[in-house]
Amino acid sequence: MGAPQRQYSQPDYGYESGPQQGLQPGPAAAPPGPNPRQRYAVMQTTDWMVVLLLVMLPFVGIVMLFIWAFSDGNLNRRNYARAQLIFVGILSILGILVMLFTSPLVKRAIERANTPPPAPIQH
Repeated sequence: MGAPQRQYSQPDYGYESGPQQGLQPGPAAAPPGPNPRQRYAVMQTTDWMVVLLLVMLPFVGIVMLFIWAFSDGNLNRRNYARAQLIFVGILSILGILVMLFTSPLVKRAIERANTPPPAPIQH
């Protein structure tokens, strides 16, 4: 009886080789990115609660909206984030316009409030 022989396994490089076939392409790898089931899955109530909680946080919310809007994650969350960013953009523009048009009125009201009333006429 001789010494037991060791068996070495070859690393798998995605190709199958055989004695007469040479190198053949192996099974196709899954495409990179998220799992398709996760991408199209309906989000649960708890998932939405986490999303809404994160969106409520200052600065974190807007960053997360950008991450979700431009990632390849869940389509429900991605569409929600895109809609929220559109609303944020529209409301920001409207807010700036309102400020620009009302600031002269506010300035004039403050100036009137700071001027003393005219002295009463003495007869």
